[in-house]
Amino acid sequence: MTLNRANAENIGTATYICEKFLQDKNLISLITTQKAARTPCACAEYDMQQDAIFEKVGHCYEEWLYNDGVKQRCCYSTTGLLLPGYRDGGFVILDGIEHSINAIHDGCCNNNNKLLCKTFYNITQSYNCKRYTDQLSAYSWGDPVIETVSNTSYSFNGHGEYVFLKSNNTFEIQARTDYLTPTSNDSTLFTAFVFTNYEQSQRESIHVIFNRTSLNLNLYDNNGSLKTSTPPICTPGRPPIITKAFTVICLKPPSPLGFQIIPQVKLANVKAFITLDNGFMNIKIVSTQKLANMTGLAGNVHGGFYVVPNGTKYSVNSSESLMFEYGETWSLRNNPTSSNFWYNLTGEDFNFYNTKSTPRFLENLLDQPNELFKECNTSMIPAFENTCRNSWDNQTNKECMLTIARTCNTTLGKAIQDQVERQRYELQRKSNKPPTFMASMSNETTLIYKGNSSWIYNLLDYVQDENRAGLRFEVAPNITEMEIVGGVFNWTVGAALRYMNLSDNSIRFIVYDQFNMSDSHSVRIRYCGCEDPSECEFQNEDDDNAECKCRNRFVEGLFCEMNIDPCSKYVCYKNETCNKTYSGNGSPCAVCPPGFYEEIIGPNQFCRDLNECNDTRTHNCEQECNNDVGFYHCACNNGYQLKGNFACSDVDECVLGNYSCPNPHEACVNLPGTYTCGCQSGYSKFNKTSLCVKIESKMYFGYFEYIIQTNNIPQTNDTLQNAIATTSTEFTNFLNTSTNFSSIEIYRIYKRKDVVGILVHFDFILHMTSTRDRQDIVKDLAGKLNQIQGIALSSFPQMTLNPPLKVFHLHPPDKGGICDVVPKRSDCLEQSTHCVNKEIDMDYYDCECNAGFKKPITGNKRDVYCDDVNECELFERNNTTGERCVHGLLCSNTYGSWNCTCPTDRLWMSVGSTEDPIYRCQGNHSYLGNITFIWDVRKEKLTQSTIVSFLKDE
Repeated sequence: MTLNRANAENIGTATYICEKFLQDKNLISLITTQKAARTPCACAEYDMQQDAIFEKVGHCYEEWLYNDGVKQRCCYSTTGLLLPGYRDGGFVILDGIEHSINAIHDGCCNNNNKLLCKTFYNITQSYNCKRYTDQLSAYSWGDPVIETVSNTSYSFNGHGEYVFLKSNNTFEIQARTDYLTPTSNDSTLFTAFVFTNYEQSQRESIHVIFNRTSLNLNLYDNNGSLKTSTPPICTPGRPPIITKAFTVICLKPPSPLGFQIIPQVKLANVKAFITLDNGFMNIKIVSTQKLANMTGLAGNVHGGFYVVPNGTKYSVNSSESLMFEYGETWSLRNNPTSSNFWYNLTGEDFNFYNTKSTPRFLENLLDQPNELFKECNTSMIPAFENTCRNSWDNQTNKECMLTIARTCNTTLGKAIQDQVERQRYELQRKSNKPPTFMASMSNETTLIYKGNSSWIYNLLDYVQDENRAGLRFEVAPNITEMEIVGGVFNWTVGAALRYMNLSDNSIRFIVYDQFNMSDSHSVRIRYCGCEDPSECEFQNEDDDNAECKCRNRFVEGLFCEMNIDPCSKYVCYKNETCNKTYSGNGSPCAVCPPGFYEEIIGPNQFCRDLNECNDTRTHNCEQECNNDVGFYHCACNNGYQLKGNFACSDVDECVLGNYSCPNPHEACVNLPGTYTCGCQSGYSKFNKTSLCVKIESKMYFGYFEYIIQTNNIPQTNDTLQNAIATTSTEFTNFLNTSTNFSSIEIYRIYKRKDVVGILVHFDFILHMTSTRDRQDIVKDLAGKLNQIQGIALSSFPQMTLNPPLKVFHLHPPDKGGICDVVPKRSDCLEQSTHCVNKEIDMDYYDCECNAGFKKPITGNKRDVYCDDVNECELFERNNTTGERCVHGLLCSNTYGSWNCTCPTDRLWMSVGSTEDPIYRCQGNHSYLGNITFIWDVRKEKLTQSTIVSFLKDE
């Protein structure tokens, strides 16, 4: 790293202090050399809490004492995990430098200069916890259970003073025991320990004595001076007591009251914890590696044997009596001069404390409760057993049962059982592994306000732990929209994130086990807080927060959360037509009424009159359109009359009598918009101006067609139809050389599109002088027409008919005849009859009766009318009125038909067919169904009221 020289104005500032430190090569060299030898940090804060050589400072722990001018600081997260470095991690602390290491840290790391801070930690960072090893312990406690440094244990109730633990001739711990109760020599407890350092330069002893009256521990130095006691002098947080050979530190919660005694000898970092718990003095020997060459009550086991000073071996599975014998080999009675106890501290002598007694050995009676507790009140056995029952397996505990059997004191047994439970807890905690989040857990999620209404995540599915039932979870930050119940995280996604700045745009899940060991997992949150999910717009995959593109110009705000009254922005042609709830991008004004078009000028809406007649798409007039304000009306050309509001129908001048056909045998022939004078049936003209002469001929009916290979011709169907007279004359001239041919009368011409061009169709009446086979006629006349090249009709100079004919066809009577000729050539009265084609020899047609009518009795060859049938009389004669008029009042005859009259409380319904009508008077019932109709919205706007009105009218 290259640092610029400090400017004068920076001298004395925090940044200057940092830069000066980072340039001090001597300090950096000292730290680099010393920090590797410092006490390593524990991985978990719980373990650090148990280490009395550290005091807690904020979220960190610092060693009490400097060693070679350097001490360790270890810092932990809120979840209890070691923070290894930038920017809140621990670091080594130097003694005697110009600026404290805390000031240097603050100068490097509190100014948002990431590079400076990381450089500081590269030099001073506490090593991670890889060098840390779990402490090995040997715990001796209660009605003494001796645990050796080889982690074997046995029960020992000897009375007196003993070598508890000794390392060659450098370090020794001697223990004193006394009777647990004054009335029994079956049970003892620790009452004092003396620690002795035998190294010549540091030879020293310190005593810890249990005052059973005041229930405290007193610690004395080599001169017999009281150094501290528990309580009240030795309190957590008090600086260590340092003597020539020992360092003594007052224990802090959650440990029981007591001392940590550290001898200044190289014994693999050995420490002793002397504690007072529930009226028992206990001792725990702790080291960072297995201790070797240790002798005494808690000394090493060799090959499965306890070894006494003379070499005799006792199996680790020896009976209680043999282990008592083994323990007595370490009694100071065997060598009184080896005692390190200062008897003037307690006012008695060696002999007083070393009276030997032999307890009862009761271990073999554990399965015989009456015999085991025979010295006690046997009725209390169930209570004894309940007191000594283990919480984890519901079995009775041996040490608790033996203590009660020796003392008949349930309270003492309860104290032993409590200690057993604590040891069990400590064992579980030591072997416990922290919970861990699985790699399969999501690292990112996208949350859309009002889109995905909630995010539900079962955290238990993504955590590994030996005891999943004891897990608890937290989330940071904990937003009010979140909850965790039974390991299931539920986030009801609301608007909270709109105004929050998430650290690193993520939330952190934290899992804790029953021992408060934890792990955490961060999930990146991509969030959209727009009022409507459709407004969300993430620019790219790296965007954590979406931009809101408001759906219209009447919505504003960072999250499109503010709706503006659109009517405050617009002036509609009528104020009441403005839609205050409008949410589009156009105008909130209602559309202009039919017949008007909208014009927007600035914020103003105007409705201008629409001239519908300027565009055929805006009016429905068939012929002429006349504009009105807000609407229009239709008119018709000469020869037509208005039918309804829009359509024009041809005026039939022949029916109305508005024609003049003065010549003999002429008949009025109606044409679209006009008429012409044709000839009566059996008469014909040779041209438009000739008179009608009688045709002594036979009539055949048919059609022929030509294809004109073009996309269009200028003639319309109306102009084609208006030229039927001249066209008939010209085709008569073309065909006048045909056998028996008289004339051809074309009565209809029209065109339509065909695949290869325009098809022109001619319907005709063929007049022959005599009857002839239809096929011969077709062959003859079609052949004639196909021989003529380019038929040019005078009425249509731009239309040339080139052979071959597409078709030339004569109808048989059942397919076509005089009944199909237009205008009408028959005299059948259509109210009661209809025309039916017949053969030539049957006078071409007959008038047959319509349904509901019958032939009159006249004797005529052809009756042009029929009489009405009275169906009601017919039904009455054959007793079928009830079947035809179901539930009706009466049958009523009408001209050509009949009907059924219903009571007022019944509905008339037709349930038959046209050919066989049946009517039913239905009861007061409702029926569901549907109806479909097509509505021309150009004529009238479709609303609910118009639909109802239309259906009622229909």
